[in-house]
Amino acid sequence: MRRKPARHTERGFDRLINFTDAVVAIAATLLVLPLITTVSGFTDDPDTTLLLQRDTWWSILWFAVTFWVVTIFWKVHHELFEEIRDYDLGLMILVFAWLAAIVFLTIPAGLQTYAATDNFLGLMYFGAMAAISGLAALMGKYVDQHRELLVNPDKYSWTPAVLLYPALFFTQGLLSKVPGIGDYAYFGFFLLPVIGSFVARYSHAPPAHTERGFDRVVNFSDAVVAIAITLLVLPLIDLVSDYPDTKSLGEDWQLKLFAFLLTFFVMARYWFIHHGIFERITDYSSGLIVRSFIWLGLMVFLAFPAGLVGEEDAEPGITLMYLATMALITFFAYATDSYAHQHREIIQEDSTKPDKVALFNSGYLLALGLLSFVLELSLDTDVHWVLLGIFALPIIVRVRQRQDQPAD
Repeated sequence: MRRKPARHTERGFDRLINFTDAVVAIAATLLVLPLITTVSGFTDDPDTTLLLQRDTWWSILWFAVTFWVVTIFWKVHHELFEEIRDYDLGLMILVFAWLAAIVFLTIPAGLQTYAATDNFLGLMYFGAMAAISGLAALMGKYVDQHRELLVNPDKYSWTPAVLLYPALFFTQGLLSKVPGIGDYAYFGFFLLPVIGSFVARYSHAPPAHTERGFDRVVNFSDAVVAIAITLLVLPLIDLVSDYPDTKSLGEDWQLKLFAFLLTFFVMARYWFIHHGIFERITDYSSGLIVRSFIWLGLMVFLAFPAGLVGEEDAEPGITLMYLATMALITFFAYATDSYAHQHREIIQEDSTKPDKVALFNSGYLLALGLLSFVLELSLDTDVHWVLLGIFALPIIVRVRQRQDQPAD
């Protein structure tokens, strides 16, 4: 006796979306792993000056660029699924193929520092992006042919202009193999906003925002931060892995533990701030997503300098990078909150304006980082104690809150 196919439920559709967001969040966060692994190489070679290595800065660039592109891919998927109300086997197959391409992208992304015309790293990088954007276009075409899956079939239309994205990435991949001009293929990224404007001109009106769509923005942010905060433990896991051979945790294991606890506290604090901001927000927009995703990229990147500040012989500039990253995270949290208040249609009516003490905190962290850099150069010694200044931030906020309270 054949079993009847299961009836599709809203829970089933939500599972497909939530699973997709979880995989993309993991893939986006794993992009920082090549940077974190350089920390181990740095500790193995004390004569290496990490921040003076060109490859270090190229790796940072490729992390930033690829994280930006992955968030664009997620945003395209998000917009498409705001149009969809149901799923079938064909759509699920396309979604999982799209996810496989995004996960695969993390491999060539971590190797782009070593890409050249005599290897296939550039072609793999852009080939993965061509596959991701091409599969996204196929998803749009598929639901256009299966209109029973759509929320408003009469308002949806698929435009062939979206094929410009895979065409661009495919062309970049081919150019990356051409001697003499291969490096210039990467400038094609500057065409993405141009293509985006062209596609928007020939596309139908944006879909109506749904509660599920807003929840996806929030849940995706939580997933990225959750994975990023977990990656902080990797330097400590390295100590555990080495213990069977060395029978020691190393001379600086206390500093590594301090860096882990401090950064965990810092990231948890930032998550509380982000949580408070989105408790007041009731809807999303492209501008809000862009600011929130820049904040997410910085939160993920923080794991890199966090793994270095725990070194006993950390080179000058590491503490500055750590505190400057925190300053930027603080600033973009404020920018997200400020943007929401400038667009009152996406925030609660009785919500108060963001406190500009966040700007002071951002400047304070940057000044603290510059102070550490000057002291490192002048004293020629570690100044880890400067990091204790971070604990003054909650005190500053509390004093400011007391000053704003009306007198009895």
